[in-house]
Amino acid sequence: MKRSGRRITGFNLAMALIIATTPVVLAADVVPFSYSLAMTRAVRGRDMISNTGDFCNYFHATHVDNINLDPNIWIELRQPPLDSLVGATVSFPTDGRTYVFCWRGFRAGQTYFFKYFKRNNGKEVDGSGNVTDH
Repeated sequence: MKRSGRRITGFNLAMALIIATTPVVLAADVVPFSYSLAMTRAVRGRDMISNTGDFCNYFHATHVDNINLDPNIWIELRQPPLDSLVGATVSFPTDGRTYVFCWRGFRAGQTYFFKYFKRNNGKEVDGSGNVTDH
């Protein structure tokens, strides 16, 4: 039995569309890891997994536009896929020192991420940090 070219082409086209529209899911990083940050209003951190269920974020601001308007950056622990807030919203000063807060007691092996944001002013913040499980 001979297949028609139209049918094969249609199948190939459908497969190409499925492949092209399927989102690429990257594996979550296992803590510990280091990161750098450059933002004005808000940014979503990378997906991460802790083998202990604890996430400690050590953050150090290296630059802040007009620190007098809002001298803090806010960090939240969230969980995909609904990006639900699962931990405390914590205020970190942006005075050039390193600060740490630990979110503890979450499910080991589950995927989480940090959300970083400024309140009200949208001024630029640059910084770096480390995420550990202790």
